[in-house]
Amino acid sequence: MLQRLRIRHFATVESIELEFGSGLTVLTGETGAGKSILFDALDLLFGARADTGMVRAGAERCELEALVQLAPDSAASRWLSEEELQDPDEGQQLLLRRVLNADGGSKAWVNGQQVTLSSLRTLAESVLDIHGQHAHQALLRPAEQREWVDAFGHLAAQRQAMKGAWMTLQARRKELQTLDSAAFSDPAQRELLEYQCAELSEFAPEAGEFENLSAEFLRLNRVDELRADCAQALELLQDEDGGVESLLGRALRLVESLASAEPRLADAHEALEQAAAALGDARHSLQSGEERFESDPERLTEISRRLDQWENLARKHRCAAADLAEHWQSLQLRLNQAENEDSERSRLQAAIAADQQQCAERAATLSQARSAAAAELAKQTLARLPALGLEHARLELALRSDPEQLGPDGQDSVHILVSLNPGQPLQPLAKVASGGELARISLALAVSCRARAEVPILLFDEVDVGVGGAIAEAIGEHLLALAADNQVLCVTHQPQVAALGRAHLLVRKEVRDGATYSQISPLSEDARVEELSRMAGGRAITEQTRAHARALLASRPALAK
Repeated sequence: MLQRLRIRHFATVESIELEFGSGLTVLTGETGAGKSILFDALDLLFGARADTGMVRAGAERCELEALVQLAPDSAASRWLSEEELQDPDEGQQLLLRRVLNADGGSKAWVNGQQVTLSSLRTLAESVLDIHGQHAHQALLRPAEQREWVDAFGHLAAQRQAMKGAWMTLQARRKELQTLDSAAFSDPAQRELLEYQCAELSEFAPEAGEFENLSAEFLRLNRVDELRADCAQALELLQDEDGGVESLLGRALRLVESLASAEPRLADAHEALEQAAAALGDARHSLQSGEERFESDPERLTEISRRLDQWENLARKHRCAAADLAEHWQSLQLRLNQAENEDSERSRLQAAIAADQQQCAERAATLSQARSAAAAELAKQTLARLPALGLEHARLELALRSDPEQLGPDGQDSVHILVSLNPGQPLQPLAKVASGGELARISLALAVSCRARAEVPILLFDEVDVGVGGAIAEAIGEHLLALAADNQVLCVTHQPQVAALGRAHLLVRKEVRDGATYSQISPLSEDARVEELSRMAGGRAITEQTRAHARALLASRPALAK
């Protein structure tokens, strides 16, 4: 249930804060007062697209905020929990906030966390249903008409089963498509793959082999140069007159003497001893290395031939020489997959056939349930139309099943067919219904589907346009019936409808200092009498019109009080 709505700098509104209760709330006001402004604000809060013209002239931004109380087991509560947007400290409360900037920017929050407009629109499906003058047009779409039938028949579980079966079928079809798109299905490609694997198997490249052979080739190719460098390094270390070891030995002896006289030089003596030991180790390594640098022309030729093969095969397979071993493993894996291809394709084809059969069976079951629901919904809706001024109407919800159109929602399309005048054939709703007629048919459907999609807040914008008298009373009674299970807000021009509201909001517009301001305020019982009198008698309010207004209020059923 909508509990509170705050609006700042929106269109002609400067600042409004409203509290709401359960049941039917009516909004009235003179033509041009902006009665739909509240609905427009709620529409924006639930993800409608905005434009800069919605920000009040002269303001930097518009701010909208709504507080909604949800039922613990409602679809909206479940969605908030799944999206981790539920505030544990606030229970089942839903706090929506949206800011529109004059420069075109827009941000939205749910329970203090920023969200996308797409998320808001998803949330709106389980919280708010707007039956506006333009929103009625949704009823003209076959997909929307099917939604009415499914909601009326409580077919959510069957639809979910249908969707699950369809998604499984599509996943397996995608697997088969991926398998068929691989090169394995082409005999020529299969033959090439087998040849490449055999060629590399004969060469048998090993991981790291190319790098090791390259290093060994470089060493053998430079053996004379390396031996000369090693001999020169040893000469620099061992020369008796100017070698490093000789000089270090002299320095060590001098410092040893100094350290005996000055203990603080002991660290220097120790460091020189370590250096002398390290030089000794280096000399021994160089002496061993000089012996290892032996030329091996046969090994050099062998390595050169092997490296040439690496390079040639790498160019042939279009990969780096160092990656040839990994490439060979990849080809072997693909060949193994290719060899298992036939059995995998047979498995997938059998599974797809079973999935198709399951989809067909579930679609047929869903079609049968929809057919029964469509017939009963048409019967109940048709029974309500005479009271709404459509006494000659005939209505049918035609179900068309086409296995060729099988999809996640089954194989059915639903079309509302109506005839509004005697002797006229049934035709699609879009061809015969005017705006007012469409609104009343939508209202009749809504009353027949009172539990539709667990949506707790219903908004009706001028559903009684173009009618009066007994028809207006019937529309009010239908709205009141909806309000028994839902919170209903209705913009109305009819006093008969306005009198049935448990709460009555007046929308008025005034000009101050050259600027236009819209106000929405709740009416007391006495103020309601004045407003109903205006609606019934125009500007000339008389005691007679007041008496009529009091009579309307006095005759309200208990549900409206």
